[in-house]
Amino acid sequence: YREWFVHFRFPGHENHPRIASPLGEIPQGWEVKKLGDLCSLRKDPYRDAEHSGLPLLDMARMPSRTLAPNDTGKPAELTTSRILFQEGDTLFGAIRCYLHKVVVMNYTGVTNTSVLVLRPKARCFRALLAIVASDVDTIRWAETQSTGTKMPVINWGVFQGMPSPVPSKALAQAFEEVAGPMLDEIGVLATQIQNLRRTRDLLLPRLLSGQINIERS
Repeated sequence: YREWFVHFRFPGHENHPRIASPLGEIPQGWEVKKLGDLCSLRKDPYRDAEHSGLPLLDMARMPSRTLAPNDTGKPAELTTSRILFQEGDTLFGAIRCYLHKVVVMNYTGVTNTSVLVLRPKARCFRALLAIVASDVDTIRWAETQSTGTKMPVINWGVFQGMPSPVPSKALAQAFEEVAGPMLDEIGVLATQIQNLRRTRDLLLPRLLSGQINIERS
């Protein structure tokens, strides 16, 4: 990501001379836009009759400094402020951004409104959006723009205006073809780890209490 979109040494960069922009020099053909040009904010409402069986990944369960989802709960654990996310969305913890809670989702589920559900405006922006949102420079920017003292929060109206160089869709698609499978694998392994952890927690007490006999016959 940093090689292509920070240092601008992407495939074919030799044919794109640098031009001046408000962010400094960028490759010719690129535009300085805003984060909101890559994604939209979703607040799809939760309905208990339809969505109670979906996994819950609220901000308290979101891990720090990793794109991999963590253990999930059940929507009934929250009573208000529940919204939905879909596979391919990026979740951004809006409270105390310095905690660096950014996760790319490989399933559909439920979260709370203290999490910004960012949906790429084009499929080719999925991986780029996830990594832009989790980049340390983005976290620092969001932290400086947050309001509040005890629980500083980044407002979407401000966050969507963060300046960002936007490549062509062709280059974004090329990056998606490289980074997308990596994000998919992260999601698959995270789900496997969660399932194994639950199996361990279920079996370990029974093994220790002797409920399960593992002696060879």
